[in-house]
This record gives sequence, C-alpha cells and structure tokens, in this order.
Amino acid sequence: MSTKMPHQLALQLKREFDEQFSIPRLFTPEKSEEFLIIRVGPARFALRARELGGMFRCPHVTPFPSGHKAVVGLAGIQGSVIVVYSIGTLLGAASAPTEGGWILLRRTDRSSALLFDAPEGYRVVAAGCIVSSTEGPAEQCEPRHVFFDDGGSISIVEEKRLDSAIFGTLPL
Repeated sequence: MSTKMPHQLALQLKREFDEQFSIPRLFTPEKSEEFLIIRVGPARFALRARELGGMFRCPHVTPFPSGHKAVVGLAGIQGSVIVVYSIGTLLGAASAPTEGGWILLRRTDRSSALLFDAPEGYRVVAAGCIVSSTEGPAEQCEPRHVFFDDGGSISIVEEKRLDSAIFGTLPL
C-alpha cells in the first residue's frame, strides 16, 4: 500500500469540498417582506413594516376645516402636532373611527399620521406569494398587490399611492 493514497484522498476530498461552493444552489431561500395587518371597517390591509415609524392608540384629535376629505384633524404625538388622515377615506374603504382607533406614523413622513380601526397582526410573506391586482382605477390610492391568508385576501397599501393621495391633492 502506497503512502500517497491518504494524501490523494485528502486532496480529492478538499477538491470536492471546494467545488460545492462553486456550484449554484439548487434551492435558494425566497425573499420575504414583513407586514403590519390593519382593519379599516370590515376590510383588512397590509402596510410594509419597513415603511412604518410607529403605532399608537389614537390620542384626542381636534377637528379642523380642510379641503382634503381624508383629514380628520390635528393631534399631539410624541411632542409634535401632526395632521391625522383617515386611511379608510384615502383607500375608499371606510371613514375614520370616531373613537378607540389607532394611528400609524410613517417612517418617511413624520408630520402626518394614518387613522385606522385596529391592528390585526403581523405577517412575514414570501415575495412569491404577493400577487398583482388590477381592480380599481390606477389613479386612485387603491392597493394594487395582495396576498392571501386564512381569512382571505389582504390588500397591500403602497406608500407611493398614499403619498399621492395625501400630498397630490393638497393646495400649496
């Protein structure tokens, strides 16, 4: 028996081990997104967790006249006075709760908050499980993507559509 055999075996094992890193994976973990599920009237909507800056029980909202139909009023949150919008009105789903609601602060716009009925939960959704929806006019703030769970479909609220609905109709 030659003394080179164990050495050759070691080289072969090393080569096979190294080759495993050069071969593309047969299984690639799917990307996923994290969502906060909220209830607005009877409907459920999903907002991307990475786009949110906070969620609070709704403080007292002082109504004020506005040309924007979704403006509920002003509220003091975290030491700042902010404009509170009804996400239900923005989405065409339902009006704002009169009491006992919740508000969301968005990460990109800390000067406004979105009023909704109640949080429903938190979901991590595989990117492949999010499907396009073409219901409703494209110019409205209606969700264009959905995913499904045991309770049916959940519409994803796109941040760009919220921005358009909030800031696109306000006079400068």
